[in-house]
Amino acid sequence: MLRFIVIISLMIVIALLFIGKNKFMDELTQILLTSGLTVIVGVLVYVFGEITKIIFLSPFQKYRKTVAEIDNELKYYANILCNPGMRDKGGNLPKNYLECSERLRRLSCKLEACYKQQLLRSDKSFEKISDSTFRLIRLSNALFHNETVLMNSDDIDRIRENLGIISFEKGKK
Repeated sequence: MLRFIVIISLMIVIALLFIGKNKFMDELTQILLTSGLTVIVGVLVYVFGEITKIIFLSPFQKYRKTVAEIDNELKYYANILCNPGMRDKGGNLPKNYLECSERLRRLSCKLEACYKQQLLRSDKSFEKISDSTFRLIRLSNALFHNETVLMNSDDIDRIRENLGIISFEKGKK
């Protein structure tokens, strides 16, 4: 459909330019050709803008939304992430630990998928995304062990640093 619109528009533009070279055109024809050419160029600019938005802007916005979700989840589950391995009297993990673990894994996958959908990306940013996804999965696994408190805190800081998340508590990235 889009190809059809572009081809027809180009044919009309070429025809208008060819007719526009005729010295015997009356004033009304010139006005109509100028108006028609303006409308066609406007439509082409709009279509090009929409294509650009779909290809470049939408994946980037989805990526930034995922980064915001990661930030929110790290804040929401901060108590669990900084106190891993707590069990109830029966030796079972609380339900919210399992939810936190599952959520971190899902966000890890979502982050990598959103990054891969972007057309403009660099090797350096890929390394940061890979490191962040690794650390999210490690956080997810570390919830079940008591001895990972310091590592969890370091992982959270590195994830924030890699993704460019500003920490309002510290006043820095």
